[in-house]
Amino acid sequence: MTATRSDIEYFDGVAREFSEVSAGIFGPLYREIADLVESEGHPRGRMADLGTGTGGLAAELAARSGSPVVAIDISTKMLEIARSRISSMGLSGLVEPVLADVHALPIRDSSLAAAVSRGSAPFWRDRATAFREIYRCLMAGGLMFVGGGLGMSEETRRAVKGAMGFRGRVSDLVADIFSPDAVREEVSRSGIPAEVLWGDFGLWVRARR
Repeated sequence: MTATRSDIEYFDGVAREFSEVSAGIFGPLYREIADLVESEGHPRGRMADLGTGTGGLAAELAARSGSPVVAIDISTKMLEIARSRISSMGLSGLVEPVLADVHALPIRDSSLAAAVSRGSAPFWRDRATAFREIYRCLMAGGLMFVGGGLGMSEETRRAVKGAMGFRGRVSDLVADIFSPDAVREEVSRSGIPAEVLWGDFGLWVRARR
């Protein structure tokens, strides 16, 4: 199952608020994820940020690595803000916003060095299909790291939780559908050789091609 019209309308509707949250709160979190992706090691080459929203993580990955990043989202409104943000950072030559669905990526087989997503996976309609689709796109040695959390370090988690205030309760709203048991079952159904990581740092799926 791919994203529905109501999914798209929802994310179009919250694009402006998410842009404010992303720019004002999530910077340290994006830097930590970029650090982790860098430390994990992967081939040089094109990367993807799946469910990019307004492009914060995609921009961080591109600025850090100097590699091209395709920034994918189902929301036209999110991508409009992402284009503006990316342009203001001088990264238009590296980051390519693309309107697409993670369940059917417009990316050729074995072409991505890394595929990253933070905060989008809880909203995917069919995560097993999405996991297979992401894995299909990875080149030999390519890294998949997708999931959600408020920080890899305790310091960042405290800062993000404090800044989010009432918005922090969104994690409770998705807890039933994005739980370790549910994700393990979805990874099993996907058939990809992935590891489910669960702890204070969040819930993540990591795979290597």
